Amino acid sequence: QLLIHAMEGENGKMIFLHNFSPVQVRVDDADIGNSNQNLKLILADNQTIRNEHDFIISGYGYLWLQLEKI
Repeated sequence: QLLIHAMEGENGKMIFLHNFSPVQVRVDDADIGNSNQNLKLILADNQTIRNEHDFIISGYGYLWLQLEKI
């Protein structure tokens, strides 16, 4: 079970993903609604994996992204 929430400000948008399940979750960049070209990884647990077009969030893991304004 994945909780996704966001916060928007002058410099862009922060997107927070929290996995409340013991099972890893794959999140495609398109699931977040934006291309990976303007997604910037800010913080993640040490088990999260970044691939070319997706993230794999570990069980009970988290991921914070910044969507920069173009």
